[in-house]
Amino acid sequence: MMFMNRRIPLLALVFATMLLYGCIAPPPTPPVQPPVTEMPTMIPTPSSATPTPSSIPTITPVLNHTPRPIQTPSPSTSPVICPPYCLYGCEPGTDICKNPVCPETCPMGCEPGTTICKTVKQNFSMNNTDFEKGTYEGWTTFGTAYILFKGQEFTPGGPKDVILSNQERSYYEEPYSGYQGRYIASSFPDRRATGGIISQPFTINEDYVEFLIIGSEDRNLCVGLKIGDSAPDYTCERLQNNPATVRYLTPRYPIQPFARFTRVAWDVKDYKGQDGVIEVIDASPSWFLEVDDFQQTSTPTGILMEKVVPSYYNCNHNTICEHGLGEYELWCRDDCPPPTSCRNTAEESGLVDYTLSCYAFKLTKNGLNLTLRNTGIGRNHTILIYSIKCSEETHPDPATYIPVDAELVAGQAQQVADGTMPCFDKEGSVIKRKVGDRFIGRLFYVYLDESTNYTWYGRLNFDAVIQPE
Repeated sequence: MMFMNRRIPLLALVFATMLLYGCIAPPPTPPVQPPVTEMPTMIPTPSSATPTPSSIPTITPVLNHTPRPIQTPSPSTSPVICPPYCLYGCEPGTDICKNPVCPETCPMGCEPGTTICKTVKQNFSMNNTDFEKGTYEGWTTFGTAYILFKGQEFTPGGPKDVILSNQERSYYEEPYSGYQGRYIASSFPDRRATGGIISQPFTINEDYVEFLIIGSEDRNLCVGLKIGDSAPDYTCERLQNNPATVRYLTPRYPIQPFARFTRVAWDVKDYKGQDGVIEVIDASPSWFLEVDDFQQTSTPTGILMEKVVPSYYNCNHNTICEHGLGEYELWCRDDCPPPTSCRNTAEESGLVDYTLSCYAFKLTKNGLNLTLRNTGIGRNHTILIYSIKCSEETHPDPATYIPVDAELVAGQAQQVADGTMPCFDKEGSVIKRKVGDRFIGRLFYVYLDESTNYTWYGRLNFDAVIQPE
């Protein structure tokens, strides 16, 4: 009993010592919980080390927080600044660059996109427009029509020497006249050859372009002026229908088919300051085209040709043959049926006479209605027609020609047969054929050239269909 009493004080002492040094912890006191508040979401930062509790920052929530409204910036009241790269300023109140305005003091216009005046370029800004270098320098050739000359031989060369040709009498019976200098661009003597020449681009700086020309009435012979297109067209149909072609010419009266050059001119006022090219085409297997002395001028000395490009391929089909629009029976048969003009064949009977042209005809069962025109070619001015024969014969006796009495001044057309003149077959008998039959014949005639008092025998070819009355 004494032992037990002695152990109680000892246990009390041990227990007090342990309590003093923290060996026995008192029960924890529950913490006071703060009001519930939504905590912001924290995006953890990746770390290779696992954070210890002591390294985690303490986040103290903001109580009763009201989000700040998003502020929308107010429109700026500062003026629009024109960018420094706008050389001519900006449109009012914008930063859009102004286009340059070419000053009126620039008669040839300005370089594209600037106010810098274009430099006036003389003589097409290309050389050799009259071929006096004896070469096609300044031109591009295609085909063989214009490169078969060296003297008068069929060897590769350049422009034709007309003075030498006249000396050698190698060009018909009449010498060249009306040419300039010594050389011309010519597709004669090989009339079967085809090709052409096209100029370097030039700046139009005068009101007119003019040049010299010799050529037959053939739609495959032509000269054109193109704006902004320097590629060859190669054929007259393509050249005429090219939207870049602003002037176009195919030979017809008063242009003559040989010997005498005619100076013609185009009005090009509407194209001053623009760049153009000249293209000359001989795509005819039968005839030839010769040109010379292209130049610009403020006052034309040549015959002023049509301002509008005529159409030989887009006939207006109004049944009226309008020569002023370039409509001829050969191309516009709906507008120009016989007896408007002859359908000439390609030299089926050899050379034809250029002094007279078949201006209008109609062949019926009763005979020929015929109008001839004096082209004024050569030295003749007025001619007196003595007799005519319409026949399929090759060489009929002139004594069998039918007498006529017609006086034609240069450029004049006159009816010489009223529809009763007979035509003959190869045996010399009057033809007896029905409507729709084809008649390929020749017009043989005799006429007096009053300027030389010389009598000529000539012929024209034609290809006709016998028409109703």
